[in-house]
This record gives sequence, C-alpha cells and structure tokens, in this order.
Amino acid sequence: MKMFVICCAVVFALVVSSRVSAQSYDFQVDYYGEGVASLVPGSDDPSSLSLVPGDTFTWTIMANGGAYWLVEEAGDFFTLMAFAVSEPGTRTGDFTITLSYLGTDVYWESLTGVETQEVHVGTNEITLVQGLAFDRMRLDFELISAVELESLAADPMDLQPIPTTLNGILPIFGAPESNRFSPGIVYVVPEPSSLMLLSLALGMGLGRRRR
Repeated sequence: MKMFVICCAVVFALVVSSRVSAQSYDFQVDYYGEGVASLVPGSDDPSSLSLVPGDTFTWTIMANGGAYWLVEEAGDFFTLMAFAVSEPGTRTGDFTITLSYLGTDVYWESLTGVETQEVHVGTNEITLVQGLAFDRMRLDFELISAVELESLAADPMDLQPIPTTLNGILPIFGAPESNRFSPGIVYVVPEPSSLMLLSLALGMGLGRRRR
C-alpha cells in the first residue's frame, strides 16, 4: 500500500511539473504574396524555437491588402498549416484549424491525437471544397509527444524523446499557393479599382447607418 501511494505521488508530481513547465506561444504572421511574410509586432518568433510535449501555440497567417486565397480545385491539401522541424521524428498533437474570410469563419476542423512523420508538425491533409475563399488561417496546436523515427532508432522498441525545433514563419512548403505537393489553391490580389469600389461601398453603408 505504501509503495502504491509513493508511485501515485511520483506520477502526480511529474504531471504537475509538466503542466508548470509547459509554454504557450502566439505566432502572428502578415503575408504579402509571393512568399513574402513578416511577424506582426509583439508576436512570438517561431524560428528556431524548440517545443516540448505540453507546449501549445496559436499560429495565425493573414493575407494583406484585401488579398485572399481561393480553392480552384477541391482536394486534400497536405501540410496546409505545418511547420518544418529540424529533427526527423514521429509527433502527436491535438489541433484546431480555422479559415476565415472578411472576419467570418468559413472552415473549421478539430482533431485529437494526430500523428505527423518526418520533419513537419501541425496538419497533415486538410480537405477543402472548390470555391472556398479565405484571407486568414489559424492553427491552435498542442504537442503531446515527440519521439525518434522507428527506422532511425537503435532499438525500435525503445524510442527516445526528441526536440521539436521549428523553422521559419510559413508552412514547410510555403504559403498555400506555393505548395507544389498540393496544388489547387491560388492567391488572389484585387485590382486597385476593385479595392476602391469596395471602400466606396463600405463608406456608403456606414453613411446610411449614421443617418
């Protein structure tokens, strides 16, 4: 009985220690097209950041200047929001991905216990329908575990924990329109005249409300 109590105390201490040491990060990225992006002032920087199990992050990528992404061909889009990582491994995490357009959520999916292999962490395939437009992507992620690849392990029955060092501020294969492994999404930049008409329409709408 005494031994059981001691074991329970040790397990509880480890759980509490893990929760106390876990970190939460907020990555906010402005995207300008053609692979050009920058961190929003005040954002945490994911570059070279090393995650440990229990860590969480929110990663938001926002199109600028009225631009947006458009799904021209429906499909399963691989690593839509997944960071490149330095260490090959098997990682498990829980996540929620949300796509929005003009402030309204147009796509949402939440998954638990998702496993990613090799050198990416985040989403695997995300299924999107033709015609879907979005100007903001957000991933809420919690890292549950990270261990070495079975094929690289000295003893496949005793996989060792590994770091999860993030690289860059955009997905592993670039923004959605740049991902050559999952084509079908384009980046649409409105013509200046379209932006002027939109601004005018918004202005007229606000004027009518004030009356």
